Amino acid sequence: MNTEETTLPSSQPERELQSLQQQLAGLRNLFIAALVVLLVFSGSINLYLLRQVITVRKELSANRPTVNQLVENYKKNEGPAIEGFIKSLQAFAQQHPDFVPVLAKYGLAPASQGAGIPTAPPQTP
Repeated sequence: MNTEETTLPSSQPERELQSLQQQLAGLRNLFIAALVVLLVFSGSINLYLLRQVITVRKELSANRPTVNQLVENYKKNEGPAIEGFIKSLQAFAQQHPDFVPVLAKYGLAPASQGAGIPTAPPQTP
């Protein structure tokens, strides 16, 4: 019986060591599998984003002439009409001081007599 007691404690650390080595190998394999999944996932996301960039560039080049035409139309027609409307509102505000807070709310209040459109951008509420 004395021999069995001495062999049990010596084999116990070896079994614990072997168990820990198996657990370590399992964790290592799990970590490697997680890295592979992460690599595949990030590659898929990059391919998706690349496809989106290509699609958006094609759409942009197709729509660029239309947008340029709209901008030119605005600069020639709507822009001057809007500026004239703002000038008439400012002239109205000079004659009716109670209307100045309405223009000030949208950043269009006249700075002084004879001044044009203010150069400061309108403040967002």
